[in-house]
Amino acid sequence: MKKIVIDAIKQVKIHLNEGVVSLFFHGLKSLVVIFINWIILNKLDSNDYVVWSITSSVLMIATASDLGIGQHTVTLLIHSKKELRKNILFKACIAISPLFLLSFIFVYFSLSGPKYYISLMALFVSLRLFSIPFGALLNATNNFKIRKIIEFITYLIAAISISIILYFKKDVNMSLLALNISFILGSIIIILATMKYIPQSILVIDSSILKSTLKIFTGSIPFLVSNLTSILTYGGFIWISSFILPNLSIGKLSVLHNFLFITLYQVYDVFLRSKQADLILPHKIQSLLKLNKFIGIGTFLFLTFTGNYLLIIIAPNMHFSNFEILCFSLFVVVEFCYLIIQSVVQVDLVHSRGLFVYSIIRLFANFAGFAIYYYFIPIKSLSLFLLFLSLFSFIGLLLSNYYFKLKTTFTLWR
Repeated sequence: MKKIVIDAIKQVKIHLNEGVVSLFFHGLKSLVVIFINWIILNKLDSNDYVVWSITSSVLMIATASDLGIGQHTVTLLIHSKKELRKNILFKACIAISPLFLLSFIFVYFSLSGPKYYISLMALFVSLRLFSIPFGALLNATNNFKIRKIIEFITYLIAAISISIILYFKKDVNMSLLALNISFILGSIIIILATMKYIPQSILVIDSSILKSTLKIFTGSIPFLVSNLTSILTYGGFIWISSFILPNLSIGKLSVLHNFLFITLYQVYDVFLRSKQADLILPHKIQSLLKLNKFIGIGTFLFLTFTGNYLLIIIAPNMHFSNFEILCFSLFVVVEFCYLIIQSVVQVDLVHSRGLFVYSIIRLFANFAGFAIYYYFIPIKSLSLFLLFLSLFSFIGLLLSNYYFKLKTTFTLWR
């Protein structure tokens, strides 16, 4: 037991030292995000909080749906020379440009409210898409910490703005608009911050630009399916669940998802992305897989035994059963395992193509959980919803891991 603990501490030190700045600023950002959600939860009524959660979910879908171009750009930049960065970014921006209109239409018809409000929300979300390739450059150059610093500043501006709005006028739409404006400012700062990492090379624009753009599209297909799958449990989770669960359950699920899942998931995501360029090295991958076991077990125990105490502080007016917390803890750990598979495989030029099959397996497993609960479970409760989703998601994880074990040398467990 002592040896296991010492080994875990060593693995933590190796990786934590590499991404300590990213984790520090992500921690600060997480505190600000928790404050924003807490103030919304406590200053507005429960219906407005549901509106806030569903709208936030819609905005996350719109910005995450980049057809996988963002992650494909990271992979291209990692394996390319510095002189080619400008051309890669230019082509990535062209590839993303058609999504501007699609994102605008999706947000415009998914939200409700005054036309000026819906139009501004859709416009700001769509414009943010163009910062995705620049954020990819920061990832590819192991400067993920810069993104975290900018995100912290962005959310700090949002928190101040929303606090002022709620102090003078308790308006959920104005609060959401302030959040969106803060995000567009953050996107502009990200673009400006990447300028020094783009060499002053000649930008080649010729007849092959269309062919190159199509290559980015085709190369992004595995990441596209992966992104769409992640929407089911991450960005669009609350929005999709709102079609299945009643408002009371959506309010409780929003608290679990926004305060606990998103916070823990993003910390682990930052932990992996802070040295994403190193995830092509076999010894780094092996040490991460060992560490993942301890993180998974620790997270499950932490949420199971302390979740209710945290939720009493966060949402004192809501009651969560121990069974709901248990099912939710299992759901979080399974998503952690999916995240490490995705993080390792997607930076490998050869094995990243396997993301397509992996994502299809994951998509069908999650969809089966949603569908079986909706069509075959007469009692609509949050605990049963989380139980079915977690069990089917776990089955998908086992099948995905088996697939990669057959096709590559990668496996979660040895």
